Amino acid sequence: LTWTLGAAVDVNTNVTLAVGTGTLDGDQAVTASAGEITHGGGTIKEFSLTVSGGTYTGTGSGTLTLSEALSMDSGSMDLGNKTVSAATMSVTGGDLALGTSDVTLSGSETNGTNEINTAGTISDGGSTLRLSGDHSTLTLDNDQPIGALVVNATGVSLITNSGAQEDVNTLEVTSGNDVTMSGGTLTSASTSTFDGSFIATDTAALTSGGAMTVNGTGSVSVANGNLTVNAGGLTVNGTGSVSVEDGDLTVSAGGLTISAAGGTVESTGTGRILITGAT
Repeated sequence: LTWTLGAAVDVNTNVTLAVGTGTLDGDQAVTASAGEITHGGGTIKEFSLTVSGGTYTGTGSGTLTLSEALSMDSGSMDLGNKTVSAATMSVTGGDLALGTSDVTLSGSETNGTNEINTAGTISDGGSTLRLSGDHSTLTLDNDQPIGALVVNATGVSLITNSGAQEDVNTLEVTSGNDVTMSGGTLTSASTSTFDGSFIATDTAALTSGGAMTVNGTGSVSVANGNLTVNAGGLTVNGTGSVSVEDGDLTVSAGGLTISAAGGTVESTGTGRILITGAT
């Protein structure tokens, strides 16, 4: 069963829009202003989805495909284990449950501004957020982490003001891609893997709660900030490279492993290298 919307829809007071195993399409703007959208195993394929005082609840599998934005400024959004694709994602208020969802954001340049930063709650059950739009931007929450962050694009900018708080569960930059931070500290709760490039400038810092791996096509560069690995060690494979300028490179457990094939670890300026564990 397919239901095609002919105009924008506002799900408001005492209204429930339920999509079970069928398809809701039409490339329209769908808003939950006070009512509830329930989304089962079917497909929602629209222009945008906005939660502004209402609720979106994803149950079971299913897909949420949007031409433009997935957004929430108040209310609640539970993505369950949905496969989600959108140009951008903006969560500036309300309660966000990421569940085990797999979210891909494709917006780039002027249409690639993303934000997950709410005074409400953020919960994660093993979700993945993929940035696939070149020159896109992602602002992360001040004190609540998301799940896995995978950067599949070039020229991506990350913004975080969380200090020592965790920002993501895991961090990955894939081959041929790069991400830049200018200020703040990006902290992954678990592993960090770099087949692409991570560049931190202007006192920005990077902390990995678990093992950090820099592979042959990867690099990590931190200037005027600290690079910290709390557990699992730092491994540089192939011709991967790690450089820290005017900051500390600290490995608190697991030691440092550098490939004989040409991997490099470099510290310049006023910084120190502090390694704990086998090397």
